[in-house]
Amino acid sequence: LGDSSTVTIPFDNPAAIQAGTTYTLVLSSPGSTGSNGYSWGLTADTYSGGQFCSSNGSWDCPAPTDPFFSDTPFATFVSAPPAAPPKVGLSPSSVSFGNQALGSTSAPQTVTITNTASSGAQSLAIGTVAKSGTNAGDFTLGNDNCSNTSVAPGGNCTVDVSFAPTATGSRSASLNIPSNAASSPDQVPLSGTGTTQADVALSISGPASAARGTQISYVITVSNTGPSTAHNVVMSDPVPSGTKFVGATTSKGTCNHPASNGTVTCALGDLAKGGNAGSAVSVKITAKVGSTIANIASVYSTANNAGPATFDPDTSNNWKSLSTSVTK
Repeated sequence: LGDSSTVTIPFDNPAAIQAGTTYTLVLSSPGSTGSNGYSWGLTADTYSGGQFCSSNGSWDCPAPTDPFFSDTPFATFVSAPPAAPPKVGLSPSSVSFGNQALGSTSAPQTVTITNTASSGAQSLAIGTVAKSGTNAGDFTLGNDNCSNTSVAPGGNCTVDVSFAPTATGSRSASLNIPSNAASSPDQVPLSGTGTTQADVALSISGPASAARGTQISYVITVSNTGPSTAHNVVMSDPVPSGTKFVGATTSKGTCNHPASNGTVTCALGDLAKGGNAGSAVSVKITAKVGSTIANIASVYSTANNAGPATFDPDTSNNWKSLSTSVTK
């Protein structure tokens, strides 16, 4: 070949060089001059590790493979190691929504997906983020900035998840995150509890003033704004001091009342979202002229043998009062 010739030798087998794999190239030269040497070079940045090797023994050369050739240089090339694989970091590692009323949707919670691999590593290629599990339909994906994206080392993306239970009790699912990471598919457990919840409210109307000895009626209206049915709704109206009980009626359920004084109790049963019931309590005024009669009524969902009370998120509207001035 001559002392200064350069020869390009293609890889015949394998046809493609794989990253991280070691290959040995062998070039045999007939004859021996004792001074021939071969320097192996590279033509791409992808590979490294070329070495000079000659038959003179000045380098640690393998033994010649062909005994007929006295000058058989070897060169070993080790391809560059592949970039480190991506790693998935999840924050939070699980999401619990706690109690959520049927018919309502929770505020979204954000899951952050991070490529925690060091600089120079591969990007995290995320597929389509999806839900799975027993109650997957109870959880909703909101803003999804991760599906079908690539996240560089140290970078992150976010997915929002909300909880809208379709039944009472414990509900669970998983957020599945497919990617090119070894841990794929990564999962974030999702959990929450479906509960019944109903906002029952009460209003009361009646005369602002009435003569002593006359009979007046208080109209008490109970309503339910939901989102669930209110279980076993009970309205209570203590007979005001300075009056004598006359009678009570209700558009729904039944009312128990005292012989003269005490408390009128109307069991209205279950009250659906948007439903209402009206009760009328009649009394005769016995208070002296110039005094004021105060009627205070209240309403609540209560427990019984058929089930527990329905949680009421706002009890400030569960009672009302009305004052009536006694005139001649």
